[in-house]
Amino acid sequence: MNEKREIKGIWFIPSSPEIEVGGILTYEPGKIIKLELIGDLMQRTDFTAYFDDSKHEVIYGVTSTGKKISIYECYGSLLSSSTLVIRLG
Repeated sequence: MNEKREIKGIWFIPSSPEIEVGGILTYEPGKIIKLELIGDLMQRTDFTAYFDDSKHEVIYGVTSTGKKISIYECYGSLLSSSTLVIRLG
């Protein structure tokens, strides 16, 4: 892919498939891939938990057009509690 893409969808992690969170996956060549979520995949209640180096082996998604997506090696960003910075492995 050589062009910027924004993919809207519903996202969840395998350990808590009942928690579905809306968000946008953004890909731009030469930049970090990000998943900006409207909510929390883990429903944390402790404010300090947002500052740990959270990692998800995989996040599953279903796009607004019905396509299934798997994202591997995802790390939480300290910049925002609802943004995951994705490092492709």
